[in-house]
Amino acid sequence: MKNLTLSFLFLFFLPIFTLGNVAQPGMWQAGGMGNFSLLYAQDSSAFQKIQMVDERVSILLYPGFAVVKGEYWMHNDTDSTLTIKTGYPINSSAESRSRTLMQVSFEELYGLKVLVNNIETPLLKEQKSENWYVWNNTFPKEATTKIVVYFLMDTNQAQVLQGYTKDYSNGFVYLLETGAIWKQPIMKGEIRIQTKDDLKIKNIRGAFPQGFFNINSSQEILQGQFTNLSPMAENNIVISYGKKLENFDFKKILESQAKYFLTVDKLSEMDLVALEFSPHRFNDPFEIPSFDGIRPTGLFSWIMLIFYFVVALISSLILLFIYNRFLKKK
Repeated sequence: MKNLTLSFLFLFFLPIFTLGNVAQPGMWQAGGMGNFSLLYAQDSSAFQKIQMVDERVSILLYPGFAVVKGEYWMHNDTDSTLTIKTGYPINSSAESRSRTLMQVSFEELYGLKVLVNNIETPLLKEQKSENWYVWNNTFPKEATTKIVVYFLMDTNQAQVLQGYTKDYSNGFVYLLETGAIWKQPIMKGEIRIQTKDDLKIKNIRGAFPQGFFNINSSQEILQGQFTNLSPMAENNIVISYGKKLENFDFKKILESQAKYFLTVDKLSEMDLVALEFSPHRFNDPFEIPSFDGIRPTGLFSWIMLIFYFVVALISSLILLFIYNRFLKKK
C-alpha cells in the first residue's frame, strides 16, 4: 500500500515538476564567436598584461551563413616579450544576469585563417584539444601587435525558444565579453555588419543590445561603436534574421571561402565616415514575433499547461481505479 501511495504521488506531481524545465528560453544552435582568449594555465603570467587597444569586427550576413573578419590591435606595455597560446573556443555558451540564456554552438569556425602582423600563422597540431582552435602569439615588449582572423559560420541551425514555442531563423552571436580576459578596458571598438544578397536590414528580426546599432539603409550596414569598455554579458551581440533555409548546402559555400574573405575585406576597409547613419532600435532577438496581436508563445504555453494537468489527472484516476480494485480483492 505504501508503494502504491508513493507511485500515486509521483505520477500526479511529475508533470508539475518537469513543467518548468521543458523549454529553456534563449537562442540555441546559433553560429557564434568570441574574442580570442588566453588558453593554458601556464600562460597565466600574461593575464591582463596585454591590452586590446582597438577592435574591429566586420560581419557579412548572408541567408544561411555569415562571414567574419576580426581585427585586433594588442599592446604589450611591459618590458618583457610575452609568448602565449591563444585561441577560439568551440561549443560555448553565455548567460546574462539580466537576460535569458544564450546558447551558442561553435561546431566549427570554418576556414579559420589567422594573420599576425600580416603574416599567416598556422594553427597548432593540437588545435582541437579541449575544444579550442589554438595558435602561438608573441607580443614584443612595449609594442602593438595586429591580429587578423577570418572564418565562416553556419547560421541556419538557430532556434529561439520562448515558453514552449520554437521559432526557426538564422542566428549570429559575438561574445564580446570574452575580451575581458585581457588588460582592461578595451580602449575602442567597432562592430560593422552588412546584409548581403537578397537579405536586407528589414529582414533582421531582432538585435541585442537593442540600442547599440546605427544603420545606413543605402549600403545595408549596421554600425556599433564603443570606447573604454570592460565587456560583460550585456554587451554580447545577438542577431536573429531571415528564415531557416531548407536543403541548405553549407559545404558548397565553403568551396568559395576565398571569395567571401575578399568581400569581407571590402567591408572592413570601407570608410564609413562619409556615410550617414541613423539610430535604430531593433526588436528583441529572444522574442518570438506575434501574429494578429496573439503571441503564439502564450497560447501554446497555456495549451501545454492544460495538457500536462490533464495527463496528471488521467494518470491519477487510473491509479486510483487500480488501487480500489486492489482493496476490493483484499
